[in-house]
Amino acid sequence: MVVLAGLLVYLNAIPADFVFDDLVLIRNNKAFLDSALNDREWLAWFGRHYWWGKEDLGTGEEVRAELYRPVTILSYAVNAQASGLDARVFHAVNVVLHAGVGLLVLGLGRRLVGPAAALLGALLFAVHPLHTEAVTGIVGRAELLAALFGLASVLCAFRAAAPSARGWAWWGGAGVGLFFLALLSKEHVATLPVWLALALAVEREGRSPRRSILIVASMLAAGVVHYAIWRGVITAWGGPVPIPEINNPTVGVPVVVRWLTAAAVTLRYAWLFVWPARLSPDYSYAEILPSRGLGVAELGGIALIAGLVGVIVLALRRHPGLGLALAFVPVTFFVVSNFPFPIGAVMAERLTYLPTVGACLAVGWALARLGWRGRPPAVPPRRASGGPGGLGAALAPSGRWGWVVAGLCAAALVGYAARTVVRNLDWRDEYTLFASAKTVSTRSFKVRLNLASAAMSLGRPHVAVEAMEESLELNPPPEGTVDLLKTLADAYLVMGRPAQAEQSLRRAIQVSGAKALAPHLGLGEVYIAQGRDELAAEQYRATAALFPDSVTPRHNLGNVLWRMGRMAEAEQALRDTLRLKPDFVAAHLSLGGLLLQSGRILAAREQFEQALRLRPNDPKVLYGMFLAASRLGDLAAAQQYRGRAAARLRGLGPAAERFVDPSARPRPPRTPAPGDADLPRGGRGGLPVR
Repeated sequence: MVVLAGLLVYLNAIPADFVFDDLVLIRNNKAFLDSALNDREWLAWFGRHYWWGKEDLGTGEEVRAELYRPVTILSYAVNAQASGLDARVFHAVNVVLHAGVGLLVLGLGRRLVGPAAALLGALLFAVHPLHTEAVTGIVGRAELLAALFGLASVLCAFRAAAPSARGWAWWGGAGVGLFFLALLSKEHVATLPVWLALALAVEREGRSPRRSILIVASMLAAGVVHYAIWRGVITAWGGPVPIPEINNPTVGVPVVVRWLTAAAVTLRYAWLFVWPARLSPDYSYAEILPSRGLGVAELGGIALIAGLVGVIVLALRRHPGLGLALAFVPVTFFVVSNFPFPIGAVMAERLTYLPTVGACLAVGWALARLGWRGRPPAVPPRRASGGPGGLGAALAPSGRWGWVVAGLCAAALVGYAARTVVRNLDWRDEYTLFASAKTVSTRSFKVRLNLASAAMSLGRPHVAVEAMEESLELNPPPEGTVDLLKTLADAYLVMGRPAQAEQSLRRAIQVSGAKALAPHLGLGEVYIAQGRDELAAEQYRATAALFPDSVTPRHNLGNVLWRMGRMAEAEQALRDTLRLKPDFVAAHLSLGGLLLQSGRILAAREQFEQALRLRPNDPKVLYGMFLAASRLGDLAAAQQYRGRAAARLRGLGPAAERFVDPSARPRPPRTPAPGDADLPRGGRGGLPVR
């Protein structure tokens, strides 16, 4: 029943497209896609940060990150290798994982609150609309995998701590191993050993104290090892990086203010758990702002937290199973609550996925007390489903009142399930998602910015401009204003209004000074659109001087000079780019194309070969090798590279002819080159990421 419920309510999520962070992390991440197709690179994901390969869409430069979730990323890589970029397969995997988590919730509930309460709680968990972001959003898989491995590790630990358990060492080892996999999926499960220690202490009569201590200590040690690995990997990639205020407005505020804001947000989470009628993918600036004092929301949040702590203490004495279910909520929510430290989001529905396990089981316990005969056991049953007192007997309501409660439970579950099915429709594409979010998060800057980007991709620049003009009225922080003005300039360019685009970019430069690269690059793009290539070249030279460590202005300068026919200067600019960043694939492609046009075919092939070593499955690199082999008369190799490029493009979405058939190029006044596409373009410029 639980598995079927979890599958059925999310069936209509499977046809959805990539949206929001799915785009930047997976579909538009060229480095990720290329590496995902390489069978020999699966171990490499354990040495990369979460956003590895993602480029800043305003500058083209790689983004640093403070997150480390290799198991989650590896699951995306396996998905891409098995099915290319078929979003339906990615969604289907998420739905199956959710059904599996629901089954584990049922198993945990049977140990804590009894079979009837566990079934009610697991069904509620399976259909609850608050989980839509975690299940229907592909990047929500981090929540699913962390919950799956985390709950499995707890169940293994319970089994190992039983004094009569055979092979307890294997069960304990499996629990520690699964916990480590949960940490490598998403780090917020780090507090699970605290809850496990509490559970084993409360149920000490049926547990081996020595084994319990050993298991909890081993899990804590696994947490320390994970922290050391995270620190090493993130440091190696240039992080950690500061959290943008646009994502979490409590960054940099006094601790008391952050706590008050977190208390108000906690109350909002609780209300969404009870009444999930208005859901949104984003609650960042200015939907939620730092608290200014003790208002109604702050006092309500403090009362809720204090009341929950009091109920947990009382329940642990009288009804230990209920107390443990309730304690599961604050323990697993602690890391993502913004109480101990600010995280990358001030609020997000996906963050409730694991904490609501305990909340759903507590609701199941209360309903079972009202409508089903017998008292839920205070300690985990040894055989919850065995014999005449098992699941079948426990599901029969007791008396007329019991049937009334059962009817209300069924109606509530159907209502929640219907809300989930409807909510899935909002996630079918980017535009629909943010158009829906705009009616809920009415003051969210990022919702409007992403709505504008989605409108641009659909060829609706007027809608995009309207959304961005509304965003300006929210007075976002400087980094948000710069992103907004850069995207607004992109819209003006699409509408054929380069003068307004230039005005928007100059305003962005005024706001950021010399700190933001994207608007400086955007000015070069405006000049190119106006046919003023000389001004574009001057702009890129000035930008390179302002940002001496950046490769993008030098690379763009080389491409503009190439467009102008100044081949020697273009080659020098591209070689300067590669001296600064030898593994910059786009520069190797551009230089290879330039050398190919100049008739230096062997030198061009050398550049393409270097790019091939860096990205062996990139279709543009394969196309470059095809061109070089064709010019050298190696028709067999040319045909091989052409076929590989076409196969990769068929598997990853775009039309193969763009890269494998020179006649299909839009306007080549010269030899077609893979570097053509590497000049900056309009579109999703500089969007902030959660």
